[in-house]
Amino acid sequence: MADMLLFERRHDEALRQAERAIALDPNYPGGHLERGIVLHYAGGSREALESLERAMILNPYYPDVYLQLQAQAFYQLGRYSEAAAVSKRRILRKPDTDASRALLGAS
Repeated sequence: MADMLLFERRHDEALRQAERAIALDPNYPGGHLERGIVLHYAGGSREALESLERAMILNPYYPDVYLQLQAQAFYQLGRYSEAAAVSKRRILRKPDTDASRALLGAS
């Protein structure tokens, strides 16, 4: 639900849905990931990093896209060296990623 609402740019509602998922299961990494995505796209990259970090702790085998989202949030905050470092980590895990290469170059 949060994804659909985010796609429609209904950020407040999307955030409520992500937070509802977390309330139902505080240990669900997907809820924290979704909250991070919504916050990032709504302009709250600092808070998004906290949610993404929590999602990564809850799922130590997280998909590589988590790194892309984390790097984007660092970049949005002007933390370019951290964005570059995380982009490099993602490239190591997914060598064919154009998005992380572009973000690395921009960083």
